Amino acid sequence: MILKKLLCITLTLAILFPLEMVELSAVDWTSPRVNSYTPNQATVNIDLAFDTLPDFSVTASDLQAANNELILDYGTSGIFTWDDDLTYPWTQLHTLNPEDMVTGDFDGDGQDEVILDYGEYGIHIWDSNGTPAWIQLHTLSPEDMVTGDFDGDGQDEVILDYGEYGIHIWDSNGTPAWTQLHTLSPEDMLTGDFDGDGQDEV
Repeated sequence: MILKKLLCITLTLAILFPLEMVELSAVDWTSPRVNSYTPNQATVNIDLAFDTLPDFSVTASDLQAANNELILDYGTSGIFTWDDDLTYPWTQLHTLNPEDMVTGDFDGDGQDEVILDYGEYGIHIWDSNGTPAWIQLHTLSPEDMVTGDFDGDGQDEVILDYGEYGIHIWDSNGTPAWTQLHTLSPEDMLTGDFDGDGQDEV
């Protein structure tokens, strides 16, 4: 009942006060994008987060500490992590909102990373342990992304549907890192260990 009321209020506000479209300029992905907020700023962000419904969210295992965190896309407000073990649980990862996000342990360090599809800016990976934390994986934006450990090496890979360019897999341990799996584009993709061999299939 409370959620329905919040949805009604949010829709009403969206109609009465529509957001203005802002043209985005090029993004400098080499500069640091992880910012821990001061208490006053954190209070503002927490209030914003609870008053605004996220576009979508993903759960990551052990991004920055020994616990799970939640990553939320708040549209024009950017993307944030929420970790209830921190004094100020909200941390902004970036000011831009992605079109899609997937998580997995792509480097085998025991902590998950996040791969984000930023449309015209391509796909990027965020690693809290990385130097730099943000790395661009490709300039093209995929239609879909799924993750899993497809080769049984203990590290996740990501499979991307690039439409007319077919489906490709990115493996940080691979030589080469990018491999085309098929020239056709599927309507959907699903991953899991379907044959019980300890490796994921798609």
